[in-house]
Parts: sequence; structure tokens; C-alpha cells
Amino acid sequence: MSKFTGQGSRPNSILFWVLLLVAPGRSLAGESDLVHFTLADMDGDRDRDVVVARDGTISVLLNSGNASLMATAPISATQVSRVAAGDINGDGLPDVASLQQNLGTLVVHLNSGNGQIASGTSFVVGGDPSAIALIDLDRDRDLDIAVTRRAAGDVFLWFNDGTSLFPLSATVTVGATPHLLLPSDIDRDGFPDLVVFHDTQPPRLHILRNLGNRNFEGRPPMDLGFTPSGGAAADLTGDRLPDLALADFTSDSLQILRNEGEFHFVAGDVIQAGSGPTSIAARDIDSDGDSDLAIANAPEVTGATRGVLLLFNNGDGTSFFSNLVLTPDNSVPLQVEIADMNGNCRPDIVVALERVEPIRIVLNEIDPPPLLPHGLSELLMDRLDQEIEALDLFCGARRWYRQP
Repeated sequence: MSKFTGQGSRPNSILFWVLLLVAPGRSLAGESDLVHFTLADMDGDRDRDVVVARDGTISVLLNSGNASLMATAPISATQVSRVAAGDINGDGLPDVASLQQNLGTLVVHLNSGNGQIASGTSFVVGGDPSAIALIDLDRDRDLDIAVTRRAAGDVFLWFNDGTSLFPLSATVTVGATPHLLLPSDIDRDGFPDLVVFHDTQPPRLHILRNLGNRNFEGRPPMDLGFTPSGGAAADLTGDRLPDLALADFTSDSLQILRNEGEFHFVAGDVIQAGSGPTSIAARDIDSDGDSDLAIANAPEVTGATRGVLLLFNNGDGTSFFSNLVLTPDNSVPLQVEIADMNGNCRPDIVVALERVEPIRIVLNEIDPPPLLPHGLSELLMDRLDQEIEALDLFCGARRWYRQP
């Protein structure tokens, strides 16, 4: 057990339990590093499982409901650089899309039930694909696929017909070397837009506005001054517009770009983000109604302190109270995500670690504050750019029902 207390004037202490997760019957440790993971309820039992790409395979780690994970039989998956999960064929079970960057291909692995996934169907991408997102771009109630292509300088779009065949495709030119992709409804019109980051000189941000009817309009690019090592889109300022939180690895800082509407972003204060910030995830960790941040700290300096930095939002995105969750044996955190993993309606921290049992979960024991009478409607209205998961809706309804 590890205990962390809030800093500054934050009144509540923060208590987390750290679990080491070892899949019985199979060691996930190996000579090569974990590449990427994503979270989804793969077996339909109403808790989130973990899909892991590592060592030339994709494994599904099934959650028993209390954040204990059991590995299913892995499938062979050569040179996977990214994975994403969502119901692609409309059968109610999440499928997996894997990106093979060096091969220039995308593979769709359909869920065959009980958390097992099939070997998959390959689609040629080409153009040095770098990032992937599963998102309903045309609002026809099935998931489409967006892939950035570094060499081609564009975003490749596949539009799903509901059967996972993707009969329609399109490309949208964005400029040289796009490397990071964030889908988010920037203008709150109900259609998800695409935020693309380029590692050019100078580094740039480019937004593709979703006009509906599978049409996109490129907005004028914005110079950043640094190449983001990670990013997240979330309402950090309380105005219901998604802002951008970007990690700068070289300066150990976090840059928040405030959404001023009309696709106009203004750079906010530069915030200390620990040492070597990379992956970022955003969610309301302490259940106080605003989005907080979890940032993987992976400094390259030998002996430097590594962990996950938790930044608790003061409500308007101008200041954060921080707590650093240390990784076991000072191992390197490669990726961080936030989700309720043990069914107590508190968002936990899921971390991928380098060269050890790769997935660890930090359980959240923060007591959520009372939910105001209008809180359930606030939950329904919040983050309209994201699909509201049934588990999140259930948790909000449960908190509302328990009010005195």
C-alpha cells in the first residue's frame, strides 16, 4: 500500500493501492518492450479489459471485476505499433484494430466471443502510418477509422458500413509528418473533428473540421514551438469546450491550449509536468466535476525518479495540485490511461511499464464528493464529443440516486 497526500490547499488526502498484475500461466515479461495498449470490455461482463500489443503478439487481459487480469491466448501480430478497440461490426462486442507501421497495413481483428479475437483482415495503408483512432466520424452509429500517414502527409479515413468492410475511404491532406492524432468535437456541433500534430520545424497543430456528410475542412495551422510527446483533449476550463493538454518532453512541462471557440486556441500557462513527460490521459479522477490529468514521467537520465504524475484540476485549468505515483523498481512508464477497473465508480490509473510485467493498475480510493441535483444531467451533457460508456452512465446515476 502506498499513500499520497494532496499538496497546497487541497483538503482531501489521496489514497491508492498499487497492484502487481501477473497473468496466471503466462509471463508477459520479455526482452522487447510493450508497444501499446487500449481498454475495452472485450467479454461483455461490464468491466474493462486490457488489449496489449507486445513481442509480436496481441493479447487480451480479461478483468475479473476486481482489477485482476487473466491473459487469453495471444494471436500473432507482426510489427504492431498501435492498437485501438471498439465495436466495428455492430455485434455489441469490441473488436481490435492494429496498426503495422513498418508494413504500412491496418488489421481488423473481430471479437469471436469470450474476449478472444481473430487473426484479422488486412487493409493496405502505406505512407508510413503513425497514429490511429476509432471514431464515428459520420454519425451513422458505427465506428470509422482514421489513420495519420507521415510520409504521405495526410489522414486516411475509412468509413464503416456496419459490417467491418469499409467500402468508402478518403484522404485529407494535412502537411508533412503528422505523428499524433486526437479526435474531439472541438466546436461542439455533434461531429467529431480531428486534431493532428506535426513534428516539422516549426512543429504545428492542424485541425480538420468535420462538416458532416464525410467532408472535412482544414483549418489554418498553429505553430507550437515544441513537438508534443503526448496529448489529450478534454474540457479543462469548465466552459464545455475541449481544450488541449500537450506534454513537452524536452522542457519537462505541460502546455494547455485553451479552446476559445471558432477553432481558435490560446496558449495558457506552462505547467511543470515532472520529469520526461510522455503519455497523457484526461478524466475526472477525484469526481469533483472537472477533468484531471495523469502524465507518464519517463526521464532518460539514469537514476532519475520515474512514475505517473497526477494533476488535480482546480476547476478552471489555471492551476493543479500534483501527486507523483512512483513506479515499482523505478521502471519506465510507457503509457497511461484512466478508467474504473474494479467497479467502484472511481477512475483508476492503468500504466504500461517497460521490460517488466507490463500492466499495472493504481486503484483509486478517493471518496467522491456529493453529486448536485443537476449532476446527472451535467454528466449527460458533458463531453458531447465522446461516446458515453454505459459504465460511466451507470456510475453517474448511482451517485445521483444515493444523494440524501
